[in-house]
Amino acid sequence: MLNKKFFTILYLLLVSCSSFAVNGNINNSSRNLLEVLHWDQRYEVNRVKDLEYILGNIDGPSVQNLNDAQKKSLLITIRKTILDQMMKDKDTYKVYMIEQYNKSFTMDELESLIQYYNTPVMHLVINSQLKNKEITIDEINMELLKAKSKDQQIVEWFRNSYLNIRYQRFQEKVNPIVNKMIANRMETVIEATLIRLPELVTYLNNTK
Repeated sequence: MLNKKFFTILYLLLVSCSSFAVNGNINNSSRNLLEVLHWDQRYEVNRVKDLEYILGNIDGPSVQNLNDAQKKSLLITIRKTILDQMMKDKDTYKVYMIEQYNKSFTMDELESLIQYYNTPVMHLVINSQLKNKEITIDEINMELLKAKSKDQQIVEWFRNSYLNIRYQRFQEKVNPIVNKMIANRMETVIEATLIRLPELVTYLNNTK
């Protein structure tokens, strides 16, 4: 009886450890894919763009006593305060993305995605997106022609694969959710920051 109980416990422990190892590995694959996609850099660049669009300038009765230089200083302070908080929140969205990748793809599929996005032609596409620089089909095809045979095969296989379709569907489903989460959080952070606007204006007026 004792031996049976011992082996039952040992079996459960081994199954638990095996499950943990698989989850750990797939977490690593999902995280590696986000690194290849430059997810962190994309997040940071997009938050800067968001703030430049939302807070392009500052005006109104509350800042009417400030000169142009003070308004500029105030705007920089507000943007930095909001951006700092959004950078602190970054891992929340990254963890969510990793969880979604884990649920949606196998380890083999994740490794195939990593191989595809690690090709020189996809590096070119990703870097152009980060720099907000347009890239033509001709430039992409030229880079593909220069690529090694192995990389060409990876790109051609992926373009014609069902994984490509599945990944597009994944992005169409998950990206709007994450973007909505980020937008809601940024709205909250902006509101909390602007509550301090009178305090900041008073400080600037006192430093004239």
